[in-house]
Amino acid sequence: MPHDAKIDGTEGQPSLSGARSCGGAQTVERELLARLEVLQAEVVELRQTLSATEGQLSFRAVSRLNRTRTTVLDRAAPQGSMRRQALIYGQVTAGTALRIPAAARRRWVGDRAACAPDEGHARHAERYAPGGPEAGMSQRDHEPLISVIVPVYDAERCDPGYLTEALDSIARQSYRRFELIVVNDGSTDHTLEMVHAFAALHPELSISALSKENGGQSSARNFGAAHARGDWLAFLDQDDVWFPQRLDAVLPLLTAGTDLVYTDADVVDAEGSTTCSAIHVEHALGGVHPKARLEDVLFEDVFIMPGIMTIRSAFFRDLGGFDEDLSGYEDDDLVVRSVAAGCIRYVPLVTLQWRQYGANYSHTGRMVRSRMRFWRKLMNGYARTSDPRVGRAITLRFATEFLSQCDLQLQHADPLAAANLDGGLRLLEQLSPVDRAAFRVSAWAWRRRGATAARARAWLLAGMRANARVPRPSVGAAQSLSSEHRASASSPL
Repeated sequence: MPHDAKIDGTEGQPSLSGARSCGGAQTVERELLARLEVLQAEVVELRQTLSATEGQLSFRAVSRLNRTRTTVLDRAAPQGSMRRQALIYGQVTAGTALRIPAAARRRWVGDRAACAPDEGHARHAERYAPGGPEAGMSQRDHEPLISVIVPVYDAERCDPGYLTEALDSIARQSYRRFELIVVNDGSTDHTLEMVHAFAALHPELSISALSKENGGQSSARNFGAAHARGDWLAFLDQDDVWFPQRLDAVLPLLTAGTDLVYTDADVVDAEGSTTCSAIHVEHALGGVHPKARLEDVLFEDVFIMPGIMTIRSAFFRDLGGFDEDLSGYEDDDLVVRSVAAGCIRYVPLVTLQWRQYGANYSHTGRMVRSRMRFWRKLMNGYARTSDPRVGRAITLRFATEFLSQCDLQLQHADPLAAANLDGGLRLLEQLSPVDRAAFRVSAWAWRRRGATAARARAWLLAGMRANARVPRPSVGAAQSLSSEHRASASSPL
C-alpha cells in the first residue's frame, strides 16, 4: 500500500487527501478525549452520590448510637448532677490531651488559619451601600419619630475623631425622621464645643445638646430619654459607628405589639478595622437570637449593646430605663427586663461597628464591680424559683466571665486580673464541690503566666463552659415567675 494511501484502503489518493484524512483523525481523537472527560466526570459524580448515600446511612446509625448513649448517660449521670459535672471535666481533660499534640504539630509546621475579618465587613457594607440589596426596605407609609441619644464624656481622652465619626454616621442615616440628643455627661475637656461645631455644620438636623453632672452612661442615656420627643429611642455610644441604614433596617418592625427591636453588629478595633464580623449570625455570640425567653438572657451574655437597640419610648419609661448603678451590663439588664415584660424582635443585619479597645469601660475596674452587682441582682430577682439549678446556672455564667477575663488579662499582664480572679473565687463558693475541686487542680495557674499555666486555665474554662451548655432550667414567665419576680423585672433596682 502506498504510503500516501487513505487508511480505509483506497489507493491512489494524492498526499493532500492523505493530509486531510490525518486532520479528520485528529478531530475524532479530540472528540473521543472530550467524551472521555465527560464520562470521567460522570463517574466522579456517581462516586460522590454513593459516598453521600453511605454518609447518610452512617449518619443515621451514629445518630441512633448517640441517642442510646445519651439515654444511658442521663440515667447514670443526670444533667446538673455532680456525677455529670465530674464526667464533663473528664471529657475536657481527654480532649485537651488529644489537642495538645495537634496544636504542637501546627506550630511546628507553621500552619496558621488565615483570618480575613474584613471580608465579612465588606459584605455587610455592600448591603447598606446606596442601591444595595437592602436599600429598598424602608416602609415610608409609617414614619415614626426616632430619638437618637448619644451620651458623651471627655471625648478627647482617647481620640476625638471617634466622636466625630459617631455623629457623622448619624447624619448619614437614610431614614431622616429623627432627632439627635447629645448628652454631655460632665465633660472636662472640649467635648461640648465639638458637639456645637457639629450642629453648626448640620443645620438640617434637629439637634439638642444637653449638659448634666457626671453620672455615667446609664444616667446620661436616661437623661436624654427624659427629654426625647420620639415614639422610639435609639442609642449610640461616642466611640461606635452606625451603618447608613441603621434606622431603615428596623423601621418595618416598629409597629404596634413590638417593644424592642435589635440587630447584629461588627466588632472593630481602635483603628476601625473589623476584628469580628456579624457577631450573632457568623459567630453565635449571645447564643440564641432573637431573645424570646428568660432562659435566653439569664444564663449567658446576650451581646445586645445599646447601639443596636431601638426601644419604644413608653416601654422604656415603664421599665425605669437603664439601671444607673450599673456601669457595664446595663444593656444586659435592660434586655432581661424587656424579655420579662414585653415583645422583642430581631433583624439579622449588621448595623453597628462596635469599637473595642483598651480605654473602654469594659476594661476597667468599674466593669468588674458592675459584673458582681448584676449577678446579685439576677440572683435576687430570678434564683428564688423552686428549681435550684436556676441560681447555679446564673452563678456559673458569671464565675466563667470573671475567670475568662482573668485569663485574658494574665496573658497581657493587666493588673485587673487579680480583681477578676477575686470575683471568680467568690462565686465558685456558690457552686458545687466538683467545680471547686476542678478549680483547685488548676489553682496554681491563675496567678502565673506562661504556656503551661494558660493550658491549665483553658482546661478549667472549657469544663465550666461545657457545664453551662447542659439543658437549661426553665424560668419561663408564664410558668415560674411569680408576681414578685415580675415586679423586680420591671424596675431597675
